[in-house]
Amino acid sequence: MVVSTSYRVARQISILCKSVRPHAASEIGRTNWNSTVRCIHTTPIAFKTKENGAIIEEMFDGSPDNDLFSNPEQTPKAFATKPTSTKSSRISASNKKLTSTERTARFDNLYDSLIPHLTKLVPPPKNPASLADPAKDPAYLEQRALRKKIKPIRHTVWTHLIQLAQTEEELVKVAESFGKWRDLGHKFDETFAETFVARCESLRCPKLALQVFGDHAKFALPLSLPAARRLLHSLHANSLSDVLTASALYHVYSLPPVAEDLPSCALVLRAALKTYRAPSPKPQTETGDTAFSSENTASITSKQRSATSQVVRGLIPSLRNLLEKSKPGSWAVPRAPQEKTKVIVTVKGHGKNRKMKRSYMLEKLWVQWCLSKIHPWLARSKDNPGDLEWLRQWRIREGHLKIKPQPEVA
Repeated sequence: MVVSTSYRVARQISILCKSVRPHAASEIGRTNWNSTVRCIHTTPIAFKTKENGAIIEEMFDGSPDNDLFSNPEQTPKAFATKPTSTKSSRISASNKKLTSTERTARFDNLYDSLIPHLTKLVPPPKNPASLADPAKDPAYLEQRALRKKIKPIRHTVWTHLIQLAQTEEELVKVAESFGKWRDLGHKFDETFAETFVARCESLRCPKLALQVFGDHAKFALPLSLPAARRLLHSLHANSLSDVLTASALYHVYSLPPVAEDLPSCALVLRAALKTYRAPSPKPQTETGDTAFSSENTASITSKQRSATSQVVRGLIPSLRNLLEKSKPGSWAVPRAPQEKTKVIVTVKGHGKNRKMKRSYMLEKLWVQWCLSKIHPWLARSKDNPGDLEWLRQWRIREGHLKIKPQPEVA
């Protein structure tokens, strides 16, 4: 009887607890839960991962249907924080320009970190008399231990060095290390060659780029067609001899000839016409050594003009052929931003592809500018090749030359 009575009492207590539990939970929800609730997606950390203007979806929006305990109360003030955005700080940090002193310091630090990677590990001595195993030479083991402590670097360190360089001396310092990098089994890609030429042009030392590409055995820098065009553009304002030297590199690097590439042909022809129309030195009346030097200078100038005339006459038919073969609108200067760049896919190591955008509007601007100088010169020159309607119509077709509408005659 005692056992059965205790069993009945225990069962009644359990039934009573089950009936009271929902009400107790509701009371707990009304009193204590809201004091410790933390709404998801409203914390500062969660807002940092959101973009500005993003819609934050609340799991508990305060409605009676969605509230876990049917208590539509507001979020506590302790957790009602404003979204913190780091977009403006990122933009200000990215737009911050380094001072000249900071660029120099960063260039020196980056170059110093590159020097250990340019030092080739000296092989162990062959058959030394004092060592049974050449690989156990103390000097060799010391070099090998130091090499293991060096942290690896990326190939992009060269691009950073070129962009940080502010003088021609710093560019020469970087260029002198190209051969050492090649001796260690590394290679430069064509994109880096374009960056190097562009930096030489911006620092007004295009002859350095001509020297680097002219000695491939020493510097081992590849020359692509865009880089060659950029090299011609950086040199066309200088002497014609440098331009002709750069055009000769097309054959060395297995590039299309200058006469078969429109931007290259236009740049070389423009440089030749600029030299051809340069005024010859005035004759001097002095006698003796001064007269001899003046006569010698005049003879050299006449030879240069004769050679330049041959270059001009040889490139004009090639220019006409290239213009007639070009597709309509292919050399029109784009106006929309999305038309100013094109995507180039290059193959990296391990079969991976890398997509990059390269601006090709500059090449179209070069063609437009060169033809705007070539056309008037040919029209008033004694060596006029004849009817220039082909050049005029092509410039009109590509939008390089605008024709004013003539007023109607009543």
